[in-house]
Amino acid sequence: MKSLKTIALAGLMLAVATPVMAGPGHDHGHGHSHVMPAEMSKADALEAASGAIDALIQQQYEVEGAVLGNEWRTVTNNHKEIVTDTGDYMIVSVKHPTESKKLYLLFSKAGELFDANFSGQFEGLE
Repeated sequence: MKSLKTIALAGLMLAVATPVMAGPGHDHGHGHSHVMPAEMSKADALEAASGAIDALIQQQYEVEGAVLGNEWRTVTNNHKEIVTDTGDYMIVSVKHPTESKKLYLLFSKAGELFDANFSGQFEGLE
């Protein structure tokens, strides 16, 4: 079951993550030095939370056995909060617009969605 969740999240990460592509004027006639993607800012994390929620709903991904309803799409930045911001990851909480439920989204600092749950506790984090 854990591997199925990992596969599903990997597919979701591909749908949510902003693709990194060569910009204008990019030339492959050099030593192949590329700029690493910048770390996600807090504002970026709040925006990424909305994109992650849309992707979770669209793909009917189950979070703790439940598919998120469309009402999650109505959340605003007033419903979102950066709970944890370390050098390696960010956790964003998203309060349901009408219920007393919170969704927690675990992102890499590059903006990849790693996991989602309603407890805010993620295995393996330091």
